[in-house]
Amino acid sequence: MAEADLKTKITQLQMATEKSDAILNGNKKRAIARHGESLKETIAAVNKLRLTVEAEKISKGTSAEEIEEWNKTVENTMEKADGMVEILEQWLDEQDARKEKIQLKEKAEREEIEREKQLQFELKLHEAKVKLQSEITPEVSVHTSGSKQNIEVKLQKLHITKFNEIYSANIQSVDGKFNMEIELSKVHKPQLLMINNPNFKELCETYTHLEGVKVNEDPANRDQIPIHIVLGASEYAAVKTRTAQKVRQPGQPVAERTLLGCVVSSIININYGPRGSKQDGDIDATVRLCSVRDY
Repeated sequence: MAEADLKTKITQLQMATEKSDAILNGNKKRAIARHGESLKETIAAVNKLRLTVEAEKISKGTSAEEIEEWNKTVENTMEKADGMVEILEQWLDEQDARKEKIQLKEKAEREEIEREKQLQFELKLHEAKVKLQSEITPEVSVHTSGSKQNIEVKLQKLHITKFNEIYSANIQSVDGKFNMEIELSKVHKPQLLMINNPNFKELCETYTHLEGVKVNEDPANRDQIPIHIVLGASEYAAVKTRTAQKVRQPGQPVAERTLLGCVVSSIININYGPRGSKQDGDIDATVRLCSVRDY
C-alpha cells in the first residue's frame, strides 16, 4: 500500500516539477510562491513514504544493493524538484529586492521634494523678514530710576554711512542653496577684530549636545581667529530659521541653524567696573563663534 502511494506521489512531483517553467514565465508572484510551497510539501511527502517503503523492503529481506539502487531513483526525482524550488525562491528574492529598491528610490524622491518645499518656505520667510525689517523704524525709550538708566532699543535695518566706501556683496550658504545681498562698509584694517580660538573640536567633544555640528576648517593651531565680516542684527534676523536650537544647561554653548549655516553661541560677562568688582555696568553678551555648516 505504501509503495503504491509513493509511486503516486512521485508522479505528482514529476508533473509539478515540469510545470514550474510555465509558471515562472507567467511572472505572477503569488502563483510562483504558491507553486514553490506546493513543491516543498510534495517533496516532504515523497521522502516520508520513501522511508516507509524502505523499511518494508528491509523487513522483507531485500538486499542492500537493491534498496540502494531503488533509493537513487527516488532521490533523483526529489533532487530535480529541490533545484526547481531554489529557482523559484531566487526569482521571488529578486522581485523583493527590486521592489525594495523602487520603494527606497520613491522615498528619496519624496524626501527631496519635502526638502525643496522647506527651502522654498524658508526663502519666502526670509523675503518676508527682509521686507518687514525695511519697514521698521528705530524706537528708543529711556527710563530713569535713581542713578540707573534702563534703555530699551528696537533694532532696525542699519545703513552705516560714516565710511565713504560702501560695497554691495553677495554671501552664500555652504550648500549653495541660499544667498543674500548685503552692503559692506570697508574698514582699512587686515581684519575687523580677533577672538580667542574656541577650539570647536574640543568644544563639541566637551558638550555632547553639540554632536553633529561641523566647521569648514579646524583652526586649532591658532590662538586667535580673525573676523573679516560682521553681519548686522537685521541680517542675522533675516537668516534665522524655525529649526530648534541645540541647547542643554544654562550658560553652556548653544548651536542654532540659520539659512547660511550653523552658529554656535556662548554667554560671557563683560565688566565695566574696576578689576574684581561687580557693578551695574555688568552685562551679558552673546559671542557668535561662527561655525558655518549645517548640523
